[in-house]
Amino acid sequence: MWQAGQDSLVLFTGCGQQGDCAGWHSGNSRQIGEWIDNNVRQAQHLYSLVANHPEFEAASNPPMSAICIRYHNANLTEADSKWLHAQVVETVEKSGKFWISTTELKGKTWFRINPVNFRTRTEHMEQLARSPGTGVPLGI
Repeated sequence: MWQAGQDSLVLFTGCGQQGDCAGWHSGNSRQIGEWIDNNVRQAQHLYSLVANHPEFEAASNPPMSAICIRYHNANLTEADSKWLHAQVVETVEKSGKFWISTTELKGKTWFRINPVNFRTRTEHMEQLARSPGTGVPLGI
């Protein structure tokens, strides 16, 4: 069973028992700041991949390491879009490579992507954008 406290910090930062989070444990604020800045850049990179795509839109240019993007097609009702986004999230999660979720903003369903792990790299955002088998033709 999940418990609040230290476990939530480990989950959020991606730190484990392997000692690979030395910057966090030693209080190295510069290292922590670099990790956060990298995650913000990764979200902004995903935004740049989506910004000019005819079948995707971003809710905003992300100022933080969270980005909401949406597949849109004139032939989809909002109910169909909600179902499609949920199916894509399920497929992506089952791949074991990424964890994303959906959210609702102003009555529309969006993918919510939060790169918050210090191990995340820009190429991971590119892999997610081109993730095969999602049912959504990213083609980015």
